Amino acid sequence: MSVKSLSQIAKSLAEYLADSGQLSKSEQLMRNLESETFKGSKHLVAEVTTAYPLDAENRRELVAALHKKTNAESVELIEVVDQNILGGLILRTPDAELDTSIRTKLKKLKAI
Repeated sequence: MSVKSLSQIAKSLAEYLADSGQLSKSEQLMRNLESETFKGSKHLVAEVTTAYPLDAENRRELVAALHKKTNAESVELIEVVDQNILGGLILRTPDAELDTSIRTKLKKLKAI
């Protein structure tokens, strides 16, 4: 399937979700689409959120760990800086999410 046809499918899906008032389902649908795309191409797109920018060594270690864990042929790391997470990281792949942020840990402690 070409990138153009995938783009058209994504556009049509977004219009459908907006028209039917189901935009809340869009995140899960996008994860499913990314997961299926990864299975076909072995190109993993992962998003990492940190309180401060990753240095080159941490970025290299994270990409190497993702290669090893997922058997991906290539890994594209999208980096997001959000100081509100205070520390740690949030890693999202099409199939999983790992949240080791200090903000989440504090929320869990507060809930006890």
